[in-house]
Amino acid sequence: MSGLLFKTAKPVASTPSQVNGLQIQKTGYGNCIPLVYGTGQVSGNLMYYNDWTAIAHSSSQSVGKGGGTSVSNTTYTYTATVGFLLAEGPINGISKIWRNNQKLTSPSQFGLTIFPGTYPQSPWGYLSANHPDEAIGYQGVAYAAAAGYDLGSGSLGNHLFEVQGILWNASNPDCNPKDVIVDFLTNENYGAGFPAANLGDYTDLGSYCDGNSTYISPSMQSQSPAHERLTEWATVGNAGIVWSEKKLKIIPFDKTQTVVYNLTDDDFQADSGEDPIKVTRKRQADAYNCVKVEFLNRDNDYTQEVAEAKDMASIEQFGLREMPTVSLHSICLPDVARFVAQGILQRQLYIRNTYEFKLSWKYCLLEPMDLVTITDAALGLNQAPVRITEIDESEDGLLSITAEEYNAAYSNPAAYLQPPSSGYNPDWSVIPTAYSSPTIFLAPSAATTSGFEIWMAVANLDANYGGSQVWMSYDDSTYFQIGKISGNSRVGVTSADLVAGSDPDTVHSLAVDLSSSKSTLESVNQTEVDTLGTLCLVGGEFLAFRDATLTGASAYDLNYLRRGVYGSAQGSSAGARFVKCDDSIFKYAYNPALTGKTVYFKFPAYNKFGSGLQDLSTVPAFTFAISGQLSLPAQPSGFSVSQSEATTQFSWLASTTAGVTYEIRFVPLGAEANWRDGIVLASSVAYTSFNTTGMVPGDWTFMLSARDSGGNYSNPVIANFTVADTLAVQQSRAQAPEWQGTLTNLVKHWTGKVLVKSQNLASADDFDTFDVMVPNPYATAEFEGQEFDLGSSQAVRAWAAMAGTLPDSGVGAVSPQFWISTSDDGLTYSPFTQWGNGMLTARFIKPKLILASTAGTPAISKFTPTIDQ
Repeated sequence: MSGLLFKTAKPVASTPSQVNGLQIQKTGYGNCIPLVYGTGQVSGNLMYYNDWTAIAHSSSQSVGKGGGTSVSNTTYTYTATVGFLLAEGPINGISKIWRNNQKLTSPSQFGLTIFPGTYPQSPWGYLSANHPDEAIGYQGVAYAAAAGYDLGSGSLGNHLFEVQGILWNASNPDCNPKDVIVDFLTNENYGAGFPAANLGDYTDLGSYCDGNSTYISPSMQSQSPAHERLTEWATVGNAGIVWSEKKLKIIPFDKTQTVVYNLTDDDFQADSGEDPIKVTRKRQADAYNCVKVEFLNRDNDYTQEVAEAKDMASIEQFGLREMPTVSLHSICLPDVARFVAQGILQRQLYIRNTYEFKLSWKYCLLEPMDLVTITDAALGLNQAPVRITEIDESEDGLLSITAEEYNAAYSNPAAYLQPPSSGYNPDWSVIPTAYSSPTIFLAPSAATTSGFEIWMAVANLDANYGGSQVWMSYDDSTYFQIGKISGNSRVGVTSADLVAGSDPDTVHSLAVDLSSSKSTLESVNQTEVDTLGTLCLVGGEFLAFRDATLTGASAYDLNYLRRGVYGSAQGSSAGARFVKCDDSIFKYAYNPALTGKTVYFKFPAYNKFGSGLQDLSTVPAFTFAISGQLSLPAQPSGFSVSQSEATTQFSWLASTTAGVTYEIRFVPLGAEANWRDGIVLASSVAYTSFNTTGMVPGDWTFMLSARDSGGNYSNPVIANFTVADTLAVQQSRAQAPEWQGTLTNLVKHWTGKVLVKSQNLASADDFDTFDVMVPNPYATAEFEGQEFDLGSSQAVRAWAAMAGTLPDSGVGAVSPQFWISTSDDGLTYSPFTQWGNGMLTARFIKPKLILASTAGTPAISKFTPTIDQ
């Protein structure tokens, strides 16, 4: 009967199928081992796999009013022991790793250990200890291995490695083709087996490549004939390959050579009735005037790109004639590819004559790449230099010679810089550098499903920011993930006080500044505001708005307000937190047993591609006390100020609210101690004391406030103190109220204050300029005062006492900046530099006040630059 009268809660469970083996994207048996010279990219081939482990992640939560239903969820992640074959060894290291869309610069960041492939090479210690039968040294093979390698949902994923291979050195990531050719042909472990005794002298090739920085990084990952590799590298070196005298010779085309023979009609062996020299000339209109070289751009993650060389004069005269693209993937730098393309272009365009003639065996010592001159009156040739390209023994015992015209001017190409690639290759693994700033608060019970929820909003203006994960802890030690927030929440601060009003409130306007999140607000219809579709938290008041009017960059006036909803107390001061409670915030249903307890949150940010997550251990923790109601932090107490020589010292007793930080502001003594008018001296102070040498002398009222993780300030505590000048004042000028100097984007008010100009004419905004402060202000405003002349260059201290007020309609904070420019002779001045309270040596000093309207639009009432020593 009890089951009929009282419904028994049943647990709801969700458990996906467990994966029982590794999901492999690619592996292969019988593939060749890559051979990498210099710095190249290879795709790792899975060579070892063991220790498959499934890790269950279970969680449960009571939901519904009173926790009537228990929901449990189990997910799995997986690890395994893996080894990736990289290349022939020994290599010098790994400089980058790409895993799917993530790029890191250290193998240890993925938990990988690199084995360079030495001779000999010891087995991996992990295999020796755990799988001794499988512990092989793999000498001469470079590989990367990891035990307990994180496989996420069970897929190995795609891996690429940037290998610092054979002949790599720290000063040059690429190699001279001469060195590559010698090692490739003769290395006893992986070379082509070519006898070293049959190598020619490659000094000229090496000198040419060094002189023109034509370096290469071949990454050979597939089988191909050795002569194809040699031809590619010789092309990079602008050289020809010759087999002669049992030597493999590689001779640059620009090598300065001596003419071996001057050949005349007496030397040519022509048949009766034949011309001694046969000439073939390629028409200039048929010559290629555009050459493209395909290379792998290291600066663009080894993307295939094309470097192009053109002869515009030939193109304009004969039209575009493109040579088939030359693939030279051993080149990894754009400027090298452009230089090689230019060399090929010059040979294609300007070496057009081919000569054929026969000689007797008297000239058997000639070999390709030799220079001779030829003279033939019938052809108008008089000791014309030609380069031999081919020698054949004809059936009649003569030497059939083929030669090309020779012009030293076209043997060494001109160097041109290759313009950077216009393509976009995103860095999928870039990690946001800025930490997310959260606002954390208790939701009204009536606005939630469970009755007990914590709502969280974040903002992060990092250019790479995509969102934040949300992690929670009960002890600030062990954290677990509870969700994530995509993008920025709609958060900001109020720009003016909002007093209590009726509901609906058609009299008062709520001014908000959303520059901290760069978000937007939109007007809604009557039904949506009446159903609280635009619910917002403003200070401690929940309200909704109907009309949103853009008043400036990320600034809005909100009208037709539903006030004090869910019984919240009305009213807020300027600078109070503003959060739009929509889908951009994270809502967490907590166990009501946590009421009165303190919890901790972290918000590691990830990039706009969903990867590049910040390290949880480095992300700051935010403390939140789960109380039964929304409240401001408790005031700190015992606030005192003292001075020891040039150091101003502050101390206080902590607020009783857990997890707060402290902020100190100051105003001139005698001015109203208004928190929003105070210049910020220190913020986010985690301790109960603060010392600084940067406080300028004067009579001041200091204000101290505690700030909680939700951005709420306690009521400030006050301390009056005179900061004594420890030096003797030499000169001091109060700029207010006359402001005799140069005003830029500032206007002088009749009260003797200056404020930032609006970019609008009064008539352009229906004269709101006189009511709103300041609509559409200039981004930067300046006042430059009269310079100080000290009579001679002296070591002095420069500082400025500054103050201002933020009018009711003003935005931001009072944040004036003091800048100076100095000179010894009154002719040459240093650039203006932001200055605090420091020493310098100069005769002439120009003072400047700068206001950045993005920080605030105050009315500046005091600017007194001072020189003392």
